[in-house]
Amino acid sequence: VLRRHAWLALCVLYGQEATDAIPKVTVPRFQWAQSREFIFLSVKVKDLDTNKVGATTSTPGDLRFEAANAAGEAFVLELPLREDIVSSSLHVEVATKPDKKGTSVLLKARKRYAHRWDRLVVDPKRFAAIMERDWTREDRTLGSEGEDEVPYIEEYSKVMTALSSVNLASIVAKSKVVIANVRYPWCPICRREDETFAKAAKLAKQRGRKEALWKGVVFGVIDAREERLLARSLNAACDQNCGYKVFMPSDDEPAEISAHLREAALLEDLHRFLVPAVQVIATMADLEPIQSNSTTCYAGFASAASPRYAIFKRAASQLRGELVFAASFGDEHAVQLWPMQNSSPYTYEGIWADNGAELIKWIRSRAMPLVQVWAPDLFAAYLRLNLPVAMVWINTDDRNTTIALAARSVLQILAPRFLGRIAFIEKQTHGHFAWAELREYALNAPEVYPAFGIASNISSNSVKFGFEVTGDIAPSVQQFWSDSDRALNFLEGFCNDVLAGSWPEAHPTGIPQTNWTIGMAKRITWRTYTDLKHPKQPLLLEMYNKHRAENGWRIHTTVQLAKVLAVHAPGIAVGMYDFQDNFLPPGDFPFERHSMETQWYFIKQEQDPVKFVWKGEGDPSVKAIVRFLKTQAELQSLDVSKVLAEHKEQMEVTDKTRVKSQQEEELARWKEEASVAGAQHRGHKPEL
Repeated sequence: VLRRHAWLALCVLYGQEATDAIPKVTVPRFQWAQSREFIFLSVKVKDLDTNKVGATTSTPGDLRFEAANAAGEAFVLELPLREDIVSSSLHVEVATKPDKKGTSVLLKARKRYAHRWDRLVVDPKRFAAIMERDWTREDRTLGSEGEDEVPYIEEYSKVMTALSSVNLASIVAKSKVVIANVRYPWCPICRREDETFAKAAKLAKQRGRKEALWKGVVFGVIDAREERLLARSLNAACDQNCGYKVFMPSDDEPAEISAHLREAALLEDLHRFLVPAVQVIATMADLEPIQSNSTTCYAGFASAASPRYAIFKRAASQLRGELVFAASFGDEHAVQLWPMQNSSPYTYEGIWADNGAELIKWIRSRAMPLVQVWAPDLFAAYLRLNLPVAMVWINTDDRNTTIALAARSVLQILAPRFLGRIAFIEKQTHGHFAWAELREYALNAPEVYPAFGIASNISSNSVKFGFEVTGDIAPSVQQFWSDSDRALNFLEGFCNDVLAGSWPEAHPTGIPQTNWTIGMAKRITWRTYTDLKHPKQPLLLEMYNKHRAENGWRIHTTVQLAKVLAVHAPGIAVGMYDFQDNFLPPGDFPFERHSMETQWYFIKQEQDPVKFVWKGEGDPSVKAIVRFLKTQAELQSLDVSKVLAEHKEQMEVTDKTRVKSQQEEELARWKEEASVAGAQHRGHKPEL
């Protein structure tokens, strides 16, 4: 509006007709649709200039579409979205052929959180005349998902306060403590924690009537969808790690506490914010009972007005509950951290000019045990630590406890060498329950304990690095850990290489095939990916997902094809790559991780893979694959019909064996069921 008024003023000033000077801007009609993960917008423009089409986001919740037609007329659509999208995912696709209404432009963007939106824009009435649903692209399976949103703050308004960007600062200023539940109303995880939060609010209000300590404690709720700017400023996220923000008048930034299953546990966690962050002591004798009961950080300052004491208090406020902070005034004393049951402290020698950032990092890394047995409730603490985490997996079912003790001894020596740079934990597992986790470190092929790896941080999406004990390191994993000097030497080098960024990232891999010869299907894994990227001989490759329908039978089809081709095309290797069990580098092959599509390629030495384009339904036939091979490998003498006849013969033999085996299993199961039924009919307890 201001721009238009300025333009009009200039037009009047120069005596021009305003209507001629202002370029015409049209708001186009559009359709929208959604799937669980994506938003789709379709805009049609008559006589579109395909060189003048674009879409941008000023924020993750504000979408702008711009285009122009051949006559220079501008088309602009600005949409305040109901929820956030991933700005980097915004994709614009222009149709190759226009229709009677114009050229269609499709906008596609990934939702920040995968769920059904109740509407596209904040205020649908503003766009009612130009907005329609695109039911051809709509995912009808979403149904009424998310429509069961129930009022929350309204139900508990007597014990909770609705917080917003307008009132938050004033409420914090006049309260002792404000604990905020930043929630997404459609999220089932948020709703699961809502009841506990409400019960804790009721209990805190009751305590506030009787105990002075709990007076001025406010339980508040922030609707993360309606208050998106505030939620973004608080780094709110909808994930499995639910927690709450704690605001205090004296603190610049809110602290965080984890959600709890019981209201009493939540109030116990909140209690640490109701007492002073720093305990002031008169003499060093007052420090001894504190040190004996908890990890303690102590420092002496000239006075309470010391700038360094202000930084020390800031660190204490951010680390509330993780350890105890104590200070004395008069004589200055360096910051010392006394881990519980340690005879000597750590002394801080770092900088103070960064408002306490380095001090906080120093304290946090030394307040944790050097090596700690993992438990799920430690997740938040290690997430705050924000350090690489080295893990040793120990199988507690192993009767040979000597190796486990040796591994623990090695870690106790190794951990102090990386204090403040890597955190160390022990993960105890029973049987093969750690297989899925070890797979992320490429330590499951084979799965051997004790195993050792490093994650860039404790989160699930961290970068993983695995240390594999190969034959050139030690004859076996047991012998590796038994030789402590050898283990320390190799593991220290591994840790340094990870920190330096020179150790390769680990990726899931299957167990490599060791006995392959021509006539066998070559099972390529991520560990043997070189056989795929740089094959020693021409390779006919099947890329597949092991969860596809009839996977076992399809694998057998390929195995038999490899056997037949060994006779008719002996220079060709037949390979298989399961991209579900093995990492597939982005860009090498056009697959989504969970795709059930099977694709075939032909790869020559030092040449790009050639994809077999199959236009039929389902997987390509063996006949089509063999013809594809004949063309790409230039095997003019290859008799396709003969190959198919021999392959069919091999499959029929196997098919008869499989059918017979299924019939025998079915008969045995029927006999067992009949025996059980007969025994029950006679009143006897069946013996199985």
